[in-house]
Amino acid sequence: MKARGFVLAVIAISVVVLSFLVALPNVPYFEISDIRVIGFDKVPREAVEILSPLYGENRFNIDKGRLEKSLEDIASVKSAKVSFSFPAILSVELERSDADSLLFDGTSYYLLQNGKPKAVADEDVENLSTFYCITEISPSFFLYLSRYGATEEFKELLSLVKSVTDENGSLITRIRYDENSSGSFGSIELELGSYFSSIFVRERVSKSRISDSIKVIEKEVGDDPASNIARDMVHYDLYKDTLVRRNLGSR
Repeated sequence: MKARGFVLAVIAISVVVLSFLVALPNVPYFEISDIRVIGFDKVPREAVEILSPLYGENRFNIDKGRLEKSLEDIASVKSAKVSFSFPAILSVELERSDADSLLFDGTSYYLLQNGKPKAVADEDVENLSTFYCITEISPSFFLYLSRYGATEEFKELLSLVKSVTDENGSLITRIRYDENSSGSFGSIELELGSYFSSIFVRERVSKSRISDSIKVIEKEVGDDPASNIARDMVHYDLYKDTLVRRNLGSR
């Protein structure tokens, strides 16, 4: 009899617990009333669009895994972690993408995600540009990246550009990539607006090689600052072993 009573008690408790669990998704007390996002100074527009409809949604109806995956599909987001605080607070921790540069094809901005360009919302560009340098690419190269993905050489180039701008960002006013230059490397143009100069990096070189070249140009302009007033754009070709000054205004 005791065993039978114990079994009945267990069944009764199980029914109560199961009924409670079934009822939870319908209890207004657990409807999301607050959403907190950390990791970004300004929450990406796409994240806002994903999270806003969750206000008033019962926390037990929200699939954390699916929500995290949706957030991680945003170009500027590397990872997302979703958690809940009692009773109805949704917390979202976002990690910013570790991409090296914003890409601009003349119309829209992109970040590389799994090797392919993914669009960034226009209203997010100003904020993101404080964390990423902007590299201009041609529309045709954007189509190539969309179809085939970035080569290791291009990824290495963007990494190089990032390291250079981290050190000389205040001097570099424009960055342009030319995929049509000879060799698989292509070429990158670093425009130094205040010095009316551009450096065309023609071969694989180190960050220090580029920084040294910028110092050479800085000294050249500093030695004769008056000439800078009427100075036309001066172009330099940077190779592994030499920095070549071209004729004024020539391309």
